[in-house]
Amino acid sequence: MANEPIKYDQTRQQIAEAQAVDEVLDIRARMEALVKYFSRKLDPEQERQARELQLLAERRLGEMSLTLKKDQGARNDLSAHGGEVDSKIETLKSAGISTQKASEYERLAKMPKAEFDEAAHKGKSAKSVLKKAAPKPSERHAASLHLDHGKTLEQAAAEGGLSSVQPVKTAVAYELGRREAAAEAPIPFDTFSMSVQEKIEAWKRQQFKQMEAEFENRVRAECHKQMEETFLPYYKEKEVLYDSIVKTRKGMMTRAVYNKIRSCLHPDRVQDVGQKRFYEEAFACSMISNSSS
Repeated sequence: MANEPIKYDQTRQQIAEAQAVDEVLDIRARMEALVKYFSRKLDPEQERQARELQLLAERRLGEMSLTLKKDQGARNDLSAHGGEVDSKIETLKSAGISTQKASEYERLAKMPKAEFDEAAHKGKSAKSVLKKAAPKPSERHAASLHLDHGKTLEQAAAEGGLSSVQPVKTAVAYELGRREAAAEAPIPFDTFSMSVQEKIEAWKRQQFKQMEAEFENRVRAECHKQMEETFLPYYKEKEVLYDSIVKTRKGMMTRAVYNKIRSCLHPDRVQDVGQKRFYEEAFACSMISNSSS
Protein backbone atom coordinates (compact mmCIF):
# COMPACT_ATOMS: atom_id res chain seq x y z
CA MET A 1 0.00 0.00 0.00
CA ALA A 2 1.44 3.31 -1.02
CA ASN A 3 2.22 5.78 1.72
CA GLU A 4 1.57 8.84 -0.43
CA PRO A 5 -1.63 10.84 0.20
CA ILE A 6 -4.81 10.06 -1.72
CA LYS A 7 -5.05 11.82 -5.08
CA TYR A 8 -8.39 13.31 -4.06
CA ASP A 9 -9.17 15.72 -6.91
CA GLN A 10 -7.87 13.36 -9.58
CA THR A 11 -9.94 10.46 -8.24
CA ARG A 12 -13.10 12.59 -8.03
CA GLN A 13 -12.64 13.53 -11.68
CA GLN A 14 -12.09 9.89 -12.66
CA ILE A 15 -15.35 8.91 -10.95
CA ALA A 16 -17.30 11.72 -12.60
CA GLU A 17 -15.96 10.91 -16.07
CA ALA A 18 -16.11 7.11 -15.80
CA GLN A 19 -18.28 5.38 -18.39
CA ALA A 20 -17.57 1.71 -17.70
CA VAL A 21 -18.84 -0.16 -14.65
CA ASP A 22 -15.52 -2.00 -14.20
CA GLU A 23 -13.67 1.31 -14.00
CA VAL A 24 -15.87 2.58 -11.16
CA LEU A 25 -15.80 -0.77 -9.37
CA ASP A 26 -12.01 -0.66 -9.43
CA ILE A 27 -11.96 2.81 -7.88
CA ARG A 28 -14.45 1.74 -5.24
CA ALA A 29 -12.36 -1.33 -4.34
CA ARG A 30 -9.19 0.76 -4.04
CA MET A 31 -10.92 3.30 -1.81
CA GLU A 32 -12.36 0.56 0.38
CA ALA A 33 -8.86 -0.85 0.86
CA LEU A 34 -7.49 2.62 1.66
CA VAL A 35 -10.19 3.14 4.29
CA LYS A 36 -8.94 0.07 6.15
CA TYR A 37 -5.31 1.04 5.62
CA PHE A 38 -5.61 4.59 6.97
CA SER A 39 -7.80 3.34 9.81
CA ARG A 40 -4.91 1.13 10.97
CA LYS A 41 -2.47 4.02 10.42
CA LEU A 42 -4.65 6.27 12.62
CA ASP A 43 -4.90 8.91 9.90
CA PRO A 44 -8.50 10.19 10.21
CA GLU A 45 -8.32 12.80 7.43
CA GLN A 46 -7.03 10.37 4.81
CA GLU A 47 -9.56 7.80 6.00
CA ARG A 48 -12.37 10.36 5.63
CA GLN A 49 -11.29 11.22 2.09
CA ALA A 50 -11.15 7.53 1.15
CA ARG A 51 -14.66 7.00 2.54
CA GLU A 52 -15.94 10.01 0.62
CA LEU A 53 -14.46 8.77 -2.65
CA GLN A 54 -15.83 5.28 -2.04
CA LEU A 55 -19.31 6.72 -1.51
CA LEU A 56 -18.98 8.85 -4.66
CA ALA A 57 -18.05 5.74 -6.64
CA GLU A 58 -21.08 3.90 -5.27
CA ARG A 59 -23.36 6.79 -6.22
CA ARG A 60 -21.86 6.76 -9.72
CA LEU A 61 -22.60 3.03 -9.96
CA GLY A 62 -26.17 3.82 -8.96
CA GLU A 63 -26.43 6.42 -11.70
CA MET A 64 -25.18 3.86 -14.22
CA SER A 65 -27.60 1.23 -12.95
CA LEU A 66 -30.54 3.62 -13.28
CA THR A 67 -29.80 4.16 -16.97
CA LEU A 68 -30.08 0.43 -17.68
CA LYS A 69 -33.43 -0.91 -18.83
CA LYS A 70 -34.76 -4.11 -17.31
CA ASP A 71 -36.00 -5.78 -20.50
CA GLN A 72 -33.92 -4.25 -23.29
CA GLY A 73 -30.26 -4.60 -24.16
CA ALA A 74 -27.84 -2.50 -22.17
CA ARG A 75 -25.75 0.31 -23.59
CA ASN A 76 -22.31 -0.87 -24.57
CA ASP A 77 -20.45 1.71 -22.52
CA LEU A 78 -22.30 0.71 -19.33
CA SER A 79 -21.69 -3.00 -19.57
CA ALA A 80 -19.07 -4.58 -17.37
CA HIS A 81 -16.68 -5.36 -20.19
CA GLY A 82 -17.98 -3.21 -23.04
CA GLY A 83 -20.04 -5.99 -24.70
CA GLU A 84 -23.75 -6.32 -25.49
CA VAL A 85 -25.85 -7.98 -22.77
CA ASP A 86 -29.51 -9.01 -22.66
CA SER A 87 -30.86 -7.17 -19.63
CA LYS A 88 -30.12 -4.98 -16.65
CA ILE A 89 -29.84 -7.99 -14.35
CA GLU A 90 -27.36 -9.68 -16.70
CA THR A 91 -25.31 -6.50 -16.93
CA LEU A 92 -25.12 -6.18 -13.15
CA LYS A 93 -24.44 -9.88 -12.72
CA SER A 94 -21.61 -9.83 -15.25
CA ALA A 95 -20.06 -6.95 -13.28
CA GLY A 96 -20.35 -8.84 -9.98
CA ILE A 97 -23.04 -6.53 -8.55
CA SER A 98 -25.98 -8.16 -6.77
CA THR A 99 -29.47 -6.73 -7.17
CA GLN A 100 -29.40 -5.74 -3.50
CA LYS A 101 -26.19 -3.75 -3.96
CA ALA A 102 -27.53 -2.20 -7.16
CA SER A 103 -30.63 -1.14 -5.24
CA GLU A 104 -28.46 0.51 -2.57
CA TYR A 105 -26.38 2.31 -5.18
CA GLU A 106 -29.51 3.53 -6.96
CA ARG A 107 -30.89 4.90 -3.70
CA LEU A 108 -27.65 6.84 -3.26
CA ALA A 109 -28.01 8.17 -6.80
CA LYS A 110 -31.57 9.31 -6.10
CA MET A 111 -30.63 11.27 -3.00
CA PRO A 112 -30.67 15.09 -3.31
CA LYS A 113 -27.16 16.18 -4.25
CA ALA A 114 -26.78 18.62 -1.35
CA GLU A 115 -27.83 16.00 1.18
CA PHE A 116 -25.54 13.39 -0.37
CA ASP A 117 -22.54 15.75 -0.62
CA GLU A 118 -22.89 16.66 3.05
CA ALA A 119 -22.93 13.02 4.12
CA ALA A 120 -20.06 12.12 1.78
CA HIS A 121 -17.91 15.00 3.05
CA LYS A 122 -18.36 13.72 6.59
CA GLY A 123 -16.99 10.35 5.50
CA LYS A 124 -20.23 8.47 6.10
CA SER A 125 -20.64 4.92 4.88
CA ALA A 126 -23.37 3.93 2.45
CA LYS A 127 -25.07 1.93 5.19
CA SER A 128 -25.34 4.89 7.56
CA VAL A 129 -26.40 7.25 4.77
CA LEU A 130 -29.15 4.92 3.54
CA LYS A 131 -30.34 4.20 7.06
CA LYS A 132 -30.86 7.92 7.58
CA ALA A 133 -32.53 8.18 4.16
CA ALA A 134 -34.98 5.32 4.73
CA PRO A 135 -38.44 5.96 3.22
CA LYS A 136 -41.20 7.43 5.37
CA PRO A 137 -44.22 5.26 6.28
CA SER A 138 -46.36 6.92 3.59
CA GLU A 139 -43.68 6.27 0.97
CA ARG A 140 -43.32 2.63 2.03
CA HIS A 141 -47.10 2.26 1.83
CA ALA A 142 -47.05 3.65 -1.70
CA ALA A 143 -44.23 1.22 -2.59
CA SER A 144 -46.35 -1.66 -1.26
CA LEU A 145 -49.26 -0.53 -3.41
CA HIS A 146 -47.05 -0.63 -6.48
CA LEU A 147 -45.26 -3.91 -5.68
CA ASP A 148 -48.05 -5.92 -4.06
CA HIS A 149 -51.29 -4.53 -5.47
CA GLY A 150 -50.36 -3.78 -9.07
CA LYS A 151 -50.79 -0.02 -8.83
CA THR A 152 -48.90 2.20 -11.23
CA LEU A 153 -46.37 4.62 -9.78
CA GLU A 154 -48.76 7.49 -10.37
CA GLN A 155 -51.67 5.68 -8.70
CA ALA A 156 -49.53 4.65 -5.74
CA ALA A 157 -48.29 8.23 -5.30
CA ALA A 158 -51.85 9.58 -5.43
CA GLU A 159 -53.24 7.03 -2.97
CA GLY A 160 -50.27 7.55 -0.65
CA GLY A 161 -50.78 11.29 -0.62
CA LEU A 162 -47.45 12.03 -2.30
CA SER A 163 -46.93 14.96 -4.64
CA SER A 164 -44.73 13.09 -7.16
CA VAL A 165 -43.67 9.59 -8.19
CA GLN A 166 -39.98 10.12 -7.30
CA PRO A 167 -40.42 9.22 -3.59
CA VAL A 168 -42.33 6.12 -4.69
CA LYS A 169 -39.47 5.04 -6.99
CA THR A 170 -36.98 5.51 -4.15
CA ALA A 171 -39.19 3.58 -1.72
CA VAL A 172 -39.67 0.79 -4.25
CA ALA A 173 -35.90 0.40 -4.69
CA TYR A 174 -35.48 0.41 -0.90
CA GLU A 175 -38.22 -2.18 -0.42
CA LEU A 176 -36.83 -4.48 -3.11
CA GLY A 177 -33.41 -4.40 -1.44
CA ARG A 178 -34.96 -5.02 1.99
CA ARG A 179 -36.99 -7.97 0.74
CA GLU A 180 -34.02 -9.53 -1.00
CA ALA A 181 -31.90 -9.20 2.15
CA ALA A 182 -34.72 -10.77 4.20
CA ALA A 183 -35.02 -13.64 1.71
CA GLU A 184 -31.29 -14.34 2.08
CA ALA A 185 -31.43 -14.29 5.90
CA PRO A 186 -30.31 -17.52 7.65
CA ILE A 187 -33.02 -20.02 8.57
CA PRO A 188 -33.56 -20.30 12.38
CA PHE A 189 -32.30 -23.63 13.67
CA ASP A 190 -35.36 -24.26 15.82
CA THR A 191 -37.61 -24.36 12.73
CA PHE A 192 -36.26 -27.82 11.90
CA SER A 193 -37.83 -30.97 13.34
CA MET A 194 -36.08 -32.68 16.25
CA SER A 195 -34.86 -35.56 14.07
CA VAL A 196 -33.32 -33.12 11.61
CA GLN A 197 -31.80 -31.10 14.45
CA GLU A 198 -30.24 -34.24 15.93
CA LYS A 199 -28.77 -35.19 12.56
CA ILE A 200 -27.36 -31.70 12.10
CA GLU A 201 -25.86 -31.74 15.60
CA ALA A 202 -24.32 -35.17 14.97
CA TRP A 203 -22.90 -33.92 11.67
CA LYS A 204 -21.49 -30.82 13.39
CA ARG A 205 -19.80 -32.97 16.07
CA GLN A 206 -18.35 -35.22 13.39
CA GLN A 207 -17.06 -32.25 11.41
CA PHE A 208 -15.61 -30.67 14.55
CA LYS A 209 -13.72 -33.85 15.46
CA GLN A 210 -12.43 -34.15 11.92
CA MET A 211 -11.26 -30.52 11.86
CA GLU A 212 -9.71 -30.94 15.31
CA ALA A 213 -7.79 -34.02 14.16
CA GLU A 214 -6.66 -32.30 10.96
CA PHE A 215 -5.53 -29.26 12.94
CA GLU A 216 -3.58 -31.42 15.39
CA ASN A 217 -1.88 -33.26 12.52
CA ARG A 218 -0.95 -29.97 10.87
CA VAL A 219 0.47 -28.66 14.15
CA ARG A 220 2.53 -31.80 14.67
CA ALA A 221 3.79 -31.73 11.11
CA GLU A 222 4.77 -28.09 11.44
CA CYS A 223 6.52 -28.73 14.77
CA HIS A 224 8.42 -31.65 13.25
CA LYS A 225 9.36 -29.50 10.28
CA GLN A 226 10.61 -26.72 12.53
CA MET A 227 12.63 -29.21 14.61
CA GLU A 228 14.17 -30.78 11.51
CA GLU A 229 14.90 -27.51 9.71
CA THR A 230 15.75 -25.16 12.56
CA PHE A 231 16.65 -26.68 15.93
CA LEU A 232 18.22 -30.06 15.14
CA PRO A 233 20.72 -28.73 12.55
CA TYR A 234 21.92 -26.17 15.14
CA TYR A 235 22.49 -28.79 17.86
CA LYS A 236 24.05 -31.25 15.43
CA GLU A 237 26.48 -28.54 14.37
CA LYS A 238 27.32 -27.83 18.01
CA GLU A 239 27.76 -31.56 18.72
CA VAL A 240 30.28 -31.90 15.88
CA LEU A 241 32.14 -28.83 17.12
CA TYR A 242 32.34 -30.05 20.74
CA ASP A 243 33.36 -33.52 19.64
CA SER A 244 36.20 -32.10 17.55
CA ILE A 245 37.34 -29.97 20.51
CA VAL A 246 37.42 -33.01 22.80
CA LYS A 247 39.30 -35.11 20.27
CA THR A 248 41.92 -32.46 19.52
CA ARG A 249 42.48 -31.48 23.16
CA LYS A 250 46.08 -32.27 24.22
CA GLY A 251 45.94 -31.05 27.80
CA MET A 252 48.70 -29.38 29.85
CA MET A 253 51.05 -32.40 29.78
CA THR A 254 51.50 -35.78 28.19
CA ARG A 255 50.29 -38.97 29.84
CA ALA A 256 53.89 -40.09 30.50
CA VAL A 257 54.78 -36.87 32.32
CA TYR A 258 51.61 -37.08 34.37
CA ASN A 259 52.33 -40.68 35.42
CA LYS A 260 55.89 -39.75 36.38
CA ILE A 261 54.65 -36.94 38.65
CA ARG A 262 52.00 -39.23 40.14
CA SER A 263 54.58 -41.91 40.87
CA CYS A 264 56.56 -39.40 42.88
CA LEU A 265 53.51 -38.95 45.14
CA HIS A 266 53.14 -42.64 45.95
CA PRO A 267 53.15 -43.09 49.80
CA ASP A 268 55.53 -46.07 49.59
CA ARG A 269 58.34 -43.69 48.67
CA VAL A 270 58.52 -42.24 52.21
CA GLN A 271 58.93 -43.81 55.66
CA ASP A 272 58.00 -40.91 57.91
CA VAL A 273 54.45 -41.39 59.21
CA GLY A 274 53.47 -37.72 58.95
CA GLN A 275 54.79 -37.38 55.41
CA LYS A 276 53.28 -40.75 54.48
CA ARG A 277 49.81 -39.47 55.38
CA PHE A 278 50.42 -36.32 53.31
CA TYR A 279 51.59 -38.39 50.31
CA GLU A 280 48.57 -40.69 50.59
CA GLU A 281 46.22 -37.69 50.33
CA ALA A 282 48.14 -36.21 47.37
CA PHE A 283 48.21 -39.56 45.58
CA ALA A 284 44.46 -40.01 46.15
CA CYS A 285 43.83 -36.55 44.65
CA SER A 286 45.83 -37.49 41.58
CA MET A 287 43.71 -40.63 41.15
CA ILE A 288 40.50 -38.60 41.35
CA SER A 289 41.83 -36.08 38.80
CA ASN A 290 42.82 -38.94 36.49
CA SER A 291 39.38 -40.59 36.66
CA SER A 292 37.54 -37.30 36.03
CA SER A 293 39.66 -36.48 32.97
